[in-house]
Amino acid sequence: MSDSTEVTFDSVLLRVRGKSCLAASVAPPFRAARWPDTELLGQELRLPDFVGASLGERGAQRALLSVLADRVPGAGAFRPRRIGFRPLPGDMARREAYRQSGRSVIFLGRCSREVVLSALEAVTQGLGPSGIVEVSLKRWDPVGDWPTGRERIDDIISYLYQSRHCGCALTLFSDLLEVDPGLWEFIYQRPRVRVAWVARELMECRSMQDFQAQREQSAALGNLERLGEAGLWPHVVLPVCQDNCHILPELVLALIEGTRGASIDVVPAPFLDSVEVPRHATARVDSTAPSVEDYVEALLAICRNPRVPLSLVSPPSWVAARIDSQATMVSSPAGVGAELAVLPNGDVYAGESLAGVNRWHLGNVLDDGADLRWERLDTISEMAGYSLKPARCAGCAWRYRCGGVDTSVLLLEERLGPDAANGGGALREFYCAPRRSLFEELLWASMETTARGQGPAGRERVGLREDGIDFEPVKIAQ
Repeated sequence: MSDSTEVTFDSVLLRVRGKSCLAASVAPPFRAARWPDTELLGQELRLPDFVGASLGERGAQRALLSVLADRVPGAGAFRPRRIGFRPLPGDMARREAYRQSGRSVIFLGRCSREVVLSALEAVTQGLGPSGIVEVSLKRWDPVGDWPTGRERIDDIISYLYQSRHCGCALTLFSDLLEVDPGLWEFIYQRPRVRVAWVARELMECRSMQDFQAQREQSAALGNLERLGEAGLWPHVVLPVCQDNCHILPELVLALIEGTRGASIDVVPAPFLDSVEVPRHATARVDSTAPSVEDYVEALLAICRNPRVPLSLVSPPSWVAARIDSQATMVSSPAGVGAELAVLPNGDVYAGESLAGVNRWHLGNVLDDGADLRWERLDTISEMAGYSLKPARCAGCAWRYRCGGVDTSVLLLEERLGPDAANGGGALREFYCAPRRSLFEELLWASMETTARGQGPAGRERVGLREDGIDFEPVKIAQ
């Protein structure tokens, strides 16, 4: 952030913004403390230089953290528990536990009933009794092809619940141009089914006047709003390009209000290959990527708008869930080998971003069945833990909260190649930069909310104990 300074000392980071000071642990267990007045803090710790004009000096900040470390017997509590992403004992077991609790399968095209059921049987092998399978239908519009779409949806739900005894969450990607009148009641009776729309049309919007014009003319937007009015809360994948980036906060708010609470996944243009779905033939849009700086500022503006529920907008919701979480960080099902992509001919790949890449081809559900090359999925976790993680992750203060660059991003880069327009680290930059800034913004917001709840005399402080640091709220005299 341009209005704050920062320094990381071993496993504790310090942030200074205005007269406020925030300290947080880098490695789990995650704790944070905030002081509203750094001058009082400097006096308490007998650091006369840590006042006034010296707030932005890294030397003064390091002095503060050094004093804290010196006051902890054996200062080992300030040492990171691990560097980089080499798995700890039990890490792989925890990843396997994640795979036993949930899987993701993405059907890329109009798959036959035989392919669908065979793929579901394969993906549920080893799934725990309370596991959930997330199913997505892409590159084929089940709503536009409603007779077949309805039949396939019922096949999926009944097979998972009745034959495999596990839960199901089903996402239908649709152009929402032609909607069967019975769709609303059908989905209302199946609460685990949602309709998703990739809003490519909104990439043309350079102003909110353009959006209003689209709202009046677009059949897809009209159907999206009817879904919201029916209480079905659709999902919107909102591509961000150079043209619509500067009105992104207004677009997000208008979509949430117009649909009465649709969830929104904000996707920069370089990632559009990872959300490929049927596209209306007349859509002609400029998919030029925005600058990373403009994209980050737009996301921060969304976070600062109190009218936008962060739980509905990703990646802010993704970051918010990790601010206080003590759980092992898993960026996505693809990152632990829990995602399959299935083509209409039955070919199976280790994730959507890898469809068509020979070395990630697991086999064919019609020919191989249970003999699919599942060991390739294990390799994803191992590669993510060693060779594929960018070196800069090892020095990032947020690495233990975010879990590193999502493996699907790295694998999509592999598919596009280093010479592609979106290769050469561009995908990682669009992934990392906003998350770093969002972690910073949401951590400050979380601490300020806590402070307001304590009243004007309250604050968070670091308690120094023999076994480490204790973050606790305390009261000070008025």
